[in-house]
Amino acid sequence: MKKLFASLVLIASLATAATAGPMGSTPPAPGAPRFAQLVSLEGLPADSTIRMQFMDGLREVFAEDQLRAERDQGAGWQPQVAVPNRFRLLEGSLADDAWTLQLVIGAPAPAVVNRTQGENSKRRSDKARRASRGMIVSVVALSPEARQNGARPLPQTIAFAFPAPPPPADASQIVTSSGYSYSWGAAGRTTGLLALEVLHHFSEDLSAQARADIPPAVRTAPGRGGAPRRSPPWRWCSAVAASPPPTSPRPR
Repeated sequence: MKKLFASLVLIASLATAATAGPMGSTPPAPGAPRFAQLVSLEGLPADSTIRMQFMDGLREVFAEDQLRAERDQGAGWQPQVAVPNRFRLLEGSLADDAWTLQLVIGAPAPAVVNRTQGENSKRRSDKARRASRGMIVSVVALSPEARQNGARPLPQTIAFAFPAPPPPADASQIVTSSGYSYSWGAAGRTTGLLALEVLHHFSEDLSAQARADIPPAVRTAPGRGGAPRRSPPWRWCSAVAASPPPTSPRPR
């Protein structure tokens, strides 16, 4: 009986090893997956908790089997049938047959609040809250073939914002003016959806007349709806060069 149990454990462990994906990657997509290598991520605050929440949201959408989409029917954007998510995220060592992905984030600034001590009032940044509800993202993607041919990518820049919080149920409740509580996990999810949109457009797995559906966020023009006016300066990163892990890049 002990030998039989040991054999079953060995078989189970071998099966697990055979089906596990690369370290730091999400599971493979159904069918013939395409892999996207995250080679750089810039613009996030240096706070490790913020970075972890953002990356958790980003990885989450890359692991999903379907990409919710919407199509312009002439009378505005309307939901359409979800399309298969053809991409999975890779992190770590560069893979020759993977697409490369670069992200530059224009994050909302910390809120500035008044702190009163006795008769003195001082203004200081509150890193836990943000001055707006928006974000701007530049996405750069290259296919393995384009990279081998020495193509230089063009960034696709998209701004979005989260809806304003609902008014308080109690009319007597004091509404704070010290900025907004910002969901970095939701921002990571939205950024991941926009990255998938660009990848699926470039791979022609998503029609040019369609785009990713990104609720609860809404698309907006830069500088509108709380989105920053512009993204940080974008610098081309050689896909061959080693880059630090996205979860703990060095502050610039």
